[in-house]
Amino acid sequence: MIVDISYAITIFNKYFPNVSIYYHPKYISNEKINNFNSEPRFYIYKEENQVFYHAFIENVIKIDGIVYRDIQAPIGYGGPLILGKDDFKERAINNYIEWAKEQNYLVELVKFHPLLTNENYYGEKLFNRKTIVIDLEHKELFLSYKSRIRRKIRKAEREQISTTFSKESRYVKAFINTYLELMHSKNANMEYFFTEEYLTTIINEDFVKLVSAVDKEGNILGGVVFLQNDYISDYHLSASNELGRKFAVTSLIIHDYAMYAKMNNLKFLYLGGGYNTEVENSLLHFKQGFSDLVEKFYIGYYVHNKSVYNKLKLDNNLHNEEHRVIFYR
Repeated sequence: MIVDISYAITIFNKYFPNVSIYYHPKYISNEKINNFNSEPRFYIYKEENQVFYHAFIENVIKIDGIVYRDIQAPIGYGGPLILGKDDFKERAINNYIEWAKEQNYLVELVKFHPLLTNENYYGEKLFNRKTIVIDLEHKELFLSYKSRIRRKIRKAEREQISTTFSKESRYVKAFINTYLELMHSKNANMEYFFTEEYLTTIINEDFVKLVSAVDKEGNILGGVVFLQNDYISDYHLSASNELGRKFAVTSLIIHDYAMYAKMNNLKFLYLGGGYNTEVENSLLHFKQGFSDLVEKFYIGYYVHNKSVYNKLKLDNNLHNEEHRVIFYR
């Protein structure tokens, strides 16, 4: 059943405290700030200490005058979390699918976090790209990096660039301005654009660390937003200005934060992947400089109402292999 955010937080904190912050109800609830047409939902099915938890974004659509809904993962990653025996998992999934049909959900699209391996629960899964993880339990973290990354870090340090862990307003404003300018200059996809209100709210959450690079004159050259609990941290958003890119400040920030996370007994720093193509994948190449630990990222979908969904495809002369799952929006 759908529950309110306070109960969802209670369940999440009790049963899934080491799961990525991308699944935390508080993180997910903020998505409405960025998209007023979406609605965060928290579905929980529970039997004693066995739990099915699914947090997602609901959108309402009308087709031929009939109201339907669809489901998408929040910004970042999603998909159900299940704690229990095999028979419970099967029962919980079947109950959820039946409930979704009763609620007139049309289709569901999720992006599974590579460290959770929750992509096998139900629906179709499609490999999307490689992703990189830093094992923070490595004894010599700096020496585990590729030489090209170590050179970049040393270069930044020679320029007397330092990092600051701070959410003072000037650091927050600098990051937001730099991030939005960078997205515009790259003509990035709309999924990478966020409102200033959303970015400010996310950065100021307790589970977020903002790490900024500052030169010897005190100028802010760039920053990275990390999502963090006591077990895992996710590299979430990053931006640097022209001078920051010249001095490779992102490499310095990731290293300094990784050392901080290691000292605080976190196990993994998840860096994510690059582009969803292997051609000239400079972003993936950059992240591979920090670690040889590669995990696979899958997207998945489940069609809850096949008759209506297939009719939509037929009407639009579309095929799954050639178009987005949620092609009608």
